[in-house]
Amino acid sequence: MRMKGDGIDLDDNFTMKGGCIDMNLEGEAAKGVKCGKLMVIEGGSITATASGALKNKNGDLAYCSILKCDSSMTVTGGDFNLVNISPGGKCISVSHNLTISGGTFYMETSGDGA
Repeated sequence: MRMKGDGIDLDDNFTMKGGCIDMNLEGEAAKGVKCGKLMVIEGGSITATASGALKNKNGDLAYCSILKCDSSMTVTGGDFNLVNISPGGKCISVSHNLTISGGTFYMETSGDGA
């Protein structure tokens, strides 16, 4: 899936227990999976490449993030292959607590700092 905006954008919780998400983010300050509350990943695979631009709105900077949670995130399993080459980009961005007790991770960020 190739997207120029947010891929999955929820105001509520996001739970993934299996399956596969494969995406390429290109939009300005794009988010791959974004939720307003708890994000729980118990299995499955997420493969993503992000190259979206930095967004500057009146001095307020927004960055491209592959997984963005405005609350807490818990990972107990799954395979993650996340590459973000966006300026100031993030593979995982969590506003509160991030708890990881399982899973396989490959994450790379190489965009210019912002």
